[in-house]
Amino acid sequence: MNKALESLIDEIINTEEVIEFKRLEKLVLENKEIASKLDRLHEVEKQAVNARELGLENTYLAYKKEYDEIISSFEGDVLISSYLNLKEEVLSIVKLVVNIIENEIDKVIND
Repeated sequence: MNKALESLIDEIINTEEVIEFKRLEKLVLENKEIASKLDRLHEVEKQAVNARELGLENTYLAYKKEYDEIISSFEGDVLISSYLNLKEEVLSIVKLVVNIIENEIDKVIND
């Protein structure tokens, strides 16, 4: 099982998307101002999700507005836009792999 896991991880980290994401991430994080804005973006995103889950509509809307403003400030920046898009793609790949693994585990357990 360890070899299979290592092989899967190797395949994921060697996809074009992950390689390019890592390259862009390095460039983005070297810029302290951009890194700081991205940290705030992620914090606001977490707070918005928490507020929505707790049913705090006004709080959610305030965080959503701040999130949208931060995203808007990045719109003209090709590097940041590419980075954020690739981040979403990489997260989608990871979610897909997790779902496949969960389904296979369920099959084994339920058979």
